[in-house]
Amino acid sequence: MKAVKFWALLLLAVATAAGIEGCKSCNKKEDNTVKPADTAQANLSNSGTLTLPHADTTLIPLLAGVIDEAFDASNKKDYKRFANCIIYRGPDSLRYFTDVFTYNTPYEKQLVKITSDAFNKWSKDVESRDYNRIYDVPLPDGSSMPFLEVIFIGPKNTHRKFFGFLPVGEEFKIAEVTSTL
Repeated sequence: MKAVKFWALLLLAVATAAGIEGCKSCNKKEDNTVKPADTAQANLSNSGTLTLPHADTTLIPLLAGVIDEAFDASNKKDYKRFANCIIYRGPDSLRYFTDVFTYNTPYEKQLVKITSDAFNKWSKDVESRDYNRIYDVPLPDGSSMPFLEVIFIGPKNTHRKFFGFLPVGEEFKIAEVTSTL
């Protein structure tokens, strides 16, 4: 039980920090150029900043559909449907990053609810979500993960998140959410 509380508190802290941070650079003019996808590796440019290749843009509608499904399920508090959109990150090493949450155990129920609350916080007072760019981020094992940049547009503010995806079976599921790449 202590392990569940620890992981739940850790996930809550991460989700809260990500939700509060917002997009500090959305209102700044910034150089968003990246190298063409001629390499699957991230490279350091001459200025020392990380450049990432663009991923296949045909993935944008597919990945946007997964995000829309997750936000719709979260908004309706349909935790079983929401759990099916999120890649499992729990103590079961056989399921870690290869399966989705099932919402069958108290541990999974708690983490799914916490994650759903974070999604609801991000979409609060948001009028639309724009799906902008997609990046191909290399992973330590030599593979890569597509990250979709999502801009949350509201009447008073705008913020940005990057959603990372991995395939589970024949479908992409949300594996990572971060405010910066």
